[in-house]
Parts: sequence; C-alpha cells; structure tokens
Amino acid sequence: YFNRNISNLEYNDILKTSSIISSIEFDKDEDYFATAGVKMKIKIFSMETILDDPNLDSHCPIKLINTESKISCLSWNTHFKPIIASSDYNGVISLWDVNSSGNNNAISSLAEHTKRVWSIDYSQINPQQIASGS
Repeated sequence: YFNRNISNLEYNDILKTSSIISSIEFDKDEDYFATAGVKMKIKIFSMETILDDPNLDSHCPIKLINTESKISCLSWNTHFKPIIASSDYNGVISLWDVNSSGNNNAISSLAEHTKRVWSIDYSQINPQQIASGS
C-alpha cells in the first residue's frame, strides 16, 4: 500500500520559478493536507478532490495562504482541525486558521528564535503546546 502513487501535484507556477516544497502535513483526520516551502505560500488541498480524479493534470488548492517568509515546516494541530502552524526562515512561528476568510493574517505569531526555525510539532496530548527547533 505504501508504494502506490495516487496522484502527482504540479507545484510550479506559470513562470516555472523555484518551487521547493519543504513540508507536507496531513490534518488530524487526513481529509486535507498542506504544502509549503520557498514560495512563501501555504497551500491546502482536499484529499477527496484528489482521490475523485487522480489523473487530473493539475489539482488546485482549496485554500492559499500567503506568508511573509519562506516556510521550513508545517504542523497541523492534533485536536483543533482548522489550526496549522508554520515555521519560517526569519525565526517566526505563525498559527493559521484555514477556515478564516482572510488569506494573509496569522491568528498568532511567535518570534522566539533569532534565526531560521527548522522544525515544529504540536503535542499529541496537549493541543496548546508546540515545540520548535532552530
């Protein structure tokens, strides 16, 4: 089961600029997944949409969040489904509500690092606890 390719996502834009994906993260129920990287965008995709038509050449994200810096890591909250955290190259951890109508406003930002935050992860037990490393 693990070696089966369901679908491919084209991540490039029209100009074919750099499109490195540094993080892919599923939500707690695996209904959605998010991708992020050097394009300074978090893209949310619906698994149902992709599974309904896996041969489609291009799957569009259902939500696009613009960020202020390149993203190094994502972590979806383990208890609150619409909340995803991102860490960036400027040392900031941002929390996003993917259900909000705005695309560019973090619900919270934590500037606890002086340089790039490489990784973040929500606690499996306490949904208000997040660990980060730089």
